[in-house]
Amino acid sequence: FAFANAARNLEANSYSEIILGLPGDSRKSYFKSLKDIVEADFEHIVLYTTMLLPGTDLSVRQSIEKYGLIRKYRGNPNCFGKYKFGDKKFNTAEIEEVCVAHDNLSLEDYVECRLFSFIACLFYNDRIFSDLIDYLKFNDISIYDWLYLIFLELPHLPESIKKLCKQFEDDTRSELWDNSNDLLKFMKK
Repeated sequence: FAFANAARNLEANSYSEIILGLPGDSRKSYFKSLKDIVEADFEHIVLYTTMLLPGTDLSVRQSIEKYGLIRKYRGNPNCFGKYKFGDKKFNTAEIEEVCVAHDNLSLEDYVECRLFSFIACLFYNDRIFSDLIDYLKFNDISIYDWLYLIFLELPHLPESIKKLCKQFEDDTRSELWDNSNDLLKFMKK
C-alpha cells in the first residue's frame, strides 16, 4: 500500500506484477494476490505466466517432479514475424516453455485465472473506467469486488464482452502445445 501511495503523492504511475503458476500457487492464492494489488490501488497490473527458463532451478527434472509441474509450449507474443534474409523469406518465433498446472493448480484453474486477469486488466488497467472507479471508492465499494462481480456475471454481460472473453479463453487454450517441435512447424507455416 505504501508504494502505491508514494507514487500517487509524487504524481507518478504505479504498477505491480503477478506471476501465475509458481509452485505453491493456487486459484485461491492467485485471486488473493490480485485482490491485494487492486486494493493497494496500483494503477496498472502486469500479469505473467510462469516460464520455465533453461538453466533455472524450476526447469530441471527434480523441480518438475517435486511440484508436479505440467509444462506446455507457446509462442512468445512479442517475438514473432516474417523476415527476409537475402532472397529467402521465412517465418520465425521465439518459443517459451510455461507451467500451466501443478499439484495445487489445475489446467482449468489456470485458464480461469487467466480469464479473470484479462477481465481485471480490461476494466482496471490504465484507468479507462477511472470515473466509475473513483465513484466506487467514494462510496467505499471494493474495486476488487466489482471486478470479481464482472467475472461472475460474465454469462449475463453484453454479447460483445462475452465474445471478447470467450475469444481470450479460446486463445489461452489454443496457444498451448505439448511439443515444441510441433509448435515450431506450425509457426513456420
